[in-house]
Amino acid sequence: MPLRQKNEPFKARGDVINRLGQELKPAYPHMILTHGAGSFGHPIVVKQKLHIEIKGFEKILGISYTKYWVNELMQKIMKSLIDTGIPVFPFFASSFAILENDRIKDMFIEPIKRFLSFKIVPLLPPDGSFDIAKNMSRIVSGDYLAYLLAKYFNAKEVIFTLDVDGLYNEGKLLEEVSKDDLHNLINKISTETDATGGMRGKLYWVLKILEENIPVTFINLTIPNRLRRYLSGEDVTCTRFVP
Repeated sequence: MPLRQKNEPFKARGDVINRLGQELKPAYPHMILTHGAGSFGHPIVVKQKLHIEIKGFEKILGISYTKYWVNELMQKIMKSLIDTGIPVFPFFASSFAILENDRIKDMFIEPIKRFLSFKIVPLLPPDGSFDIAKNMSRIVSGDYLAYLLAKYFNAKEVIFTLDVDGLYNEGKLLEEVSKDDLHNLINKISTETDATGGMRGKLYWVLKILEENIPVTFINLTIPNRLRRYLSGEDVTCTRFVP
């Protein structure tokens, strides 16, 4: 979700967050939400190189500092949903999953399943689960969580909300992209300087979702009512990825 300004530390897009609940209401209660960290997480992680190595007290403190600011963003998202009448409950990967070489080795997902069955929407921010191979906290991105949850719950669709209309190639918006097309395109996508690989990192997880035969859609959340209209069954400008 493009709910934060990556280039302005700790600054959220209040206009987008304030209408998030209304945008999502057509999908309630059949949804699980994840979100990214943006300027509430990436600048801290990149500056202190927490995604590379954690040694010394300053970096250990940086883990707590990152958690605090990402939770600040999550609280704003929760309030928008609650204010719209959507029950929501946060789950943290660091509390239910253990990593091994940056991939989840063990996780206990039953609480998420139970809350979902109770018509309470699970909300998962990016987090720093412990990695038993690297003996340190490692990033579990919102995109990785989207893949894991889509696979576990056999999702009907995964929607990534962005601040652009979809995926572009050579300046042209791609309205439909097959799994084979994405294989050919992914290495042409430029990377951003963030802790999770920017757009290329996102497309890696899109490809993994497609391999589970689950379609993916990119939608611009900064355009008012576009997501709401899409969730209501209307045709909107977007990119559809098909397995």
